[in-house]
Amino acid sequence: MSTAVRKLRSMAKHCLAALGLLEKAKLVRRKARKMAQLPAKHAWTAWTPLVPEDALFECYTHAIDKLREAGHDFGDYLEFGVSRGTSLACVDKVLVTHGLDEVRLIGFDSFEGFPADADAEGWPEGGAASSLRATRHYLAKRGVRSDHTTLVKGWYKDTLNQDTARRLKLRKASLVMIDCDIYSASRAALFFAEPFIVDRCIVLFDDWGWREAADEVGQKEAFAELLDAFPQLVATPLPSYFEHARVFMVERKQTGYRPQPATVQAYGALALPLAAASGAAFDGHGTLVDRRDFSPEAFGLLDRVGLPLEWMSMSAALAL
Repeated sequence: MSTAVRKLRSMAKHCLAALGLLEKAKLVRRKARKMAQLPAKHAWTAWTPLVPEDALFECYTHAIDKLREAGHDFGDYLEFGVSRGTSLACVDKVLVTHGLDEVRLIGFDSFEGFPADADAEGWPEGGAASSLRATRHYLAKRGVRSDHTTLVKGWYKDTLNQDTARRLKLRKASLVMIDCDIYSASRAALFFAEPFIVDRCIVLFDDWGWREAADEVGQKEAFAELLDAFPQLVATPLPSYFEHARVFMVERKQTGYRPQPATVQAYGALALPLAAASGAAFDGHGTLVDRRDFSPEAFGLLDRVGLPLEWMSMSAALAL
């Protein structure tokens, strides 16, 4: 959004506020937008893909090749911001072509478009909306493997949490697409996905350049905050598929295994074996380097040995 447009919008808001009409104007605008978005949201009109599919296909192919060169054991594909599902259909085709048809596709979206506060971050409320039904129909039409695809509907504040991770049995992510556009959603998606970057992962940003070009906060800043919060994650740029997109190989540096005292105190006798089995990284002083007490592999170990998760909080009685 240009400086001139921002000034005009600000002047209009001040005038409406002075007349006591600002809230009514906002309500009318929201209703008008929702009405205008209905045909696309419910697939009443032809859908125009939001990504350059041929270039994205090549990008996904290159990403898979890079992971295979590193001897990577593939985990899930996570996508944040599904809309109609063009990216999901594209990556599914690439995975099947490369014999990776056991990889799960998990997409997170409100299926209502951008939230009400998206305007403040440069994106229109309700934009890019596609109903869950329309998306499922589109994916079926494209031949996407329904038995390996899960769509999680809801606002990220309600869905990106440990309960969702446990329900989906998330353990490891190999490919992560951040296509939720706005800064706050992109940041939430990145921090949710972080524990599942076990060794290395390709992270794709579809809307990096839009806000960067406008000198506004966006996906670039969200990614910088992730790397700052988790310094053991190292990002290497890879070729992209679009002017405003960015792609990175993200690798997790590993160190020795030794639970810090707080972990032992909290989890007792379970701390050492679970930390070692989980691959959680600690430095030589027992400080948790990757800022996780237990990775998804630790929860998998609990499942395999039949220990309920609640025992974690009870195990202080067994402290070493």
